[in-house]
Amino acid sequence: MNSIGRVEVIYKGALVGRLALSDKGQCVFEYDGNWLNSGFSISPFELPLKTGAFLGKPYTGFRALIIPIYSGCAMH
Repeated sequence: MNSIGRVEVIYKGALVGRLALSDKGQCVFEYDGNWLNSGFSISPFELPLKTGAFLGKPYTGFRALIIPIYSGCAMH
């Protein structure tokens, strides 16, 4: 199986940003510069429209037991 290190997030044909795994297995999101100038926050509480990288929060509770492979990639 191939490993994907980074995913581009696209909305209506525009690059919103990139989602990647850190060396520690956490999901990291960062907005694209053009999106910062003309876009909107895709999650106002967790991903405000500003520069910098955002670390995902780990799942807790029942969902983490069902899908442990994605437990480091929860943006909630």
